Formats: sequence, C-alpha cells, structure tokens
Amino acid sequence: MKKVLLATTMLVAGASVAAAEVTLSGDARMGIIGGGIDNPATAQKEDATAFTSRARVAFTLSGESDSGLSFGASFRADNAGAAAGGTAGSVFISGAFGKLSMGDVDGAAQKATGHVAGVGLTGLGDLNESTFLGAGGLNVLTQAFAGPGQTANPLETGDPTLLYEYSAGDFTGYFSITNPADITTGGAGALNTLASNAEAVAIGATYKFGDYAIGLGHEQLKGYVNAGPGAAPNPAVDNTNLKHTVVSVSGTVAGVTVKGLYGKASGTLAGANVVRPGFNGKQYAASASYTTGAITGTVFYADDSALGGVAAYGIGGSYDLGGGAKVVGGVAKTKVAGPGDATTFDLGVSLSF
Repeated sequence: MKKVLLATTMLVAGASVAAAEVTLSGDARMGIIGGGIDNPATAQKEDATAFTSRARVAFTLSGESDSGLSFGASFRADNAGAAAGGTAGSVFISGAFGKLSMGDVDGAAQKATGHVAGVGLTGLGDLNESTFLGAGGLNVLTQAFAGPGQTANPLETGDPTLLYEYSAGDFTGYFSITNPADITTGGAGALNTLASNAEAVAIGATYKFGDYAIGLGHEQLKGYVNAGPGAAPNPAVDNTNLKHTVVSVSGTVAGVTVKGLYGKASGTLAGANVVRPGFNGKQYAASASYTTGAITGTVFYADDSALGGVAAYGIGGSYDLGGGAKVVGGVAKTKVAGPGDATTFDLGVSLSF
C-alpha cells in the first residue's frame, strides 16, 4: 500500500501535460532470531536468542516532462543523509533511449544475473547473495586474501554507480561504471589518485523466453591501494586488475521456480604489500521456491568462499496473511573458522505498507 503525499499537474499551452508525485511506502518486521556457533578458541557451543524488530519508510519520486521524458528518484528515510550525497537511494531518467540511473544501484553484471532466492524474516545474513566486483565487492577480496599475519588495506569501488539499461522485446542490455573510491589516506581524502583508486566497469544482458531467462555479465576492476598513511604507491605490488564473468539461468518448472548462478574471477589481486598475480576464484549458487495457496517454501545453496565469502545453505517459508502481512521464518547454516558450523534461525511477521 502506498500513500500519495504530493501530486502536482501542470497544463502547458493547453495541450501537453506534465505531472510529478511523491509517494510514501514502508516495511516493518518483528520476531525472534537466534543460533549458535562452535567457538574454536573455547571449544564450546555459543547460543543466543533475541527479539528483532525494524520499521522503515521509503520515498518514491516520479514525474514526466512536457516532451515525455520520465524521471524519478527513491530513497529510504534512514538513508536520507547518504541519499543527499549520492551514496544511497537512486535517481533516473528514461525514454526511448533507454534508462539511465545513478546512485546506490546494481552494476551491470549484478543487474543481469542477480542473486538466488534467500530465506528468513531478516535475511539471515543474506548468505544467498553472490560476490560482484562493483559496490565494495573487492574490499571483501582484499581483506580475505591478505595472507597469514597480514592485513590488507581496503580497496573499494565507490558509489554512485552509473547504470544504463536498454530493452528491445525480450532482450535487455546493461552497462555500468562506478566512481573512483574515496579512501582517507593520512587524514586527507584521496579521490582518484594513484595512492588509492579503484573503478569497476561492467556489461551485462538478459534474455527471456517464456517462463525462462538467462543472464550474462562481465566486469573488470582496476586500481591501486595505498601501502599505508603517507606511503607512495608501488605499481609492481599494489596494482589490482581483476575480471569476473558470471552467468545465471532461471525458470519455472512444474510450479517450482529455480535459479542457478556461476561466476569466475581471475587476475591480479593486491592489498597492502600483498599481491596474488595468479588469482582465480569461482562461485556457485542455486535456489528453488514453490508456492501453493498462501504458502511458499524456499531452499538455497551458495558458495563464494573462493571469492572471500562463505559456503552456506538454508531453508525457509512464509504464509501470506493478506493485506501486506506475512508469517516468515528460516534456518541457515554456514561453515566458519574452526571445527564447526554456524546455524542461525528466525521467525516472525513481516509487514509492507
């Protein structure tokens, strides 16, 4: 349900009509969340259960020019400050030329392939999500592969991302590029300098045929990371050049919606005086969902551990109460450092307004 806060209509020369409006929507949840993890330091099982709740409000702005150009923006109230600076929310214009968006939007490879389905009231850590080089994905890699006893400085791609989309029939193409990262170095901003600079460029495409779809994306990230406050860059060590190709296939078979994803990254991965010129990593993910009446069940498996993530699987379900209310719950398990696994669960009510 959405509430219209403001709507304006302007008549121009008695012929053309331009309109703009702002709508308000929201979501909320309440329930319990818990789980346990084997602590390798104490060799003990650690369990905890807690209440969880959240309420969020989102603003959606839309309009159309006299010439038929569509435009709009959206952001959440809790991200209003970041949205004003371009690192949250999004802004777009669209027309016969396609759609151009900026802000906290997906890169082309991610837009074309997406993630497999997740479970749980809270998302349970979004373990179903795959790794992409844009929007901070490289930071995960540099931290994960710093090496024994070493800590890599983060090398992140920055927001806002520019995303271009064009559709023709069942085909949609995508192109994106991220802003150079703005990393603080020695107390000063280092925007687009050799000391700290990372930029991801990506292309992607989606083709739909009946109840099925295939997505393909390719992204490349180049950049430098500073070896420390005040230190000069060393291209021989600190140069990162990664490529990532990902493909997804989805469809509905006998009432079951399935999706699979495969990605491979390769190239030179560098951190603070840490370099892996022959880096290769693969990721896999799959999910299946089935709905009967008001009940939906979902299972997933995802493994991006070779790209700095984890291997995880989960099962969950929901019951639609109608009117925007659902009972939602799930269980997820993931491999963590040490001898055991981590298991998390949640259960509660989700609300949409």
